[in-house]
Amino acid sequence: MVVMYFISEGGSKTIKDIAEIMNISSSAATQMIEGLVKNGFLERVVHPTDRRSVQISMSKIGRKTFDQFKIQHLRQMQNLLVSLSDAEIEILLKIPAKILKQLENLKVRNN
Repeated sequence: MVVMYFISEGGSKTIKDIAEIMNISSSAATQMIEGLVKNGFLERVVHPTDRRSVQISMSKIGRKTFDQFKIQHLRQMQNLLVSLSDAEIEILLKIPAKILKQLENLKVRNN
């Protein structure tokens, strides 16, 4: 679902793009994507002008499945967060942004 999320948010991606986003090797990304392609959730699309470039995009079945997953996930999150106050929810929403920023800082330092 993580791979499908990235593709749903920004459109087609290359294997390299997906590997970088997920901080994994291209071969690991290829293995992950292969399973999703094999099951019909993603599809490989050859670039119209550069046949060496292959884009990974969501199939119709993949889009439908992902949309259903998002709805179910949002319902589950609502059920979990109903007991939190507005202030607690505000804090909770800030935490992932801080973690992502720190991950970006670490990535920059390591490069």
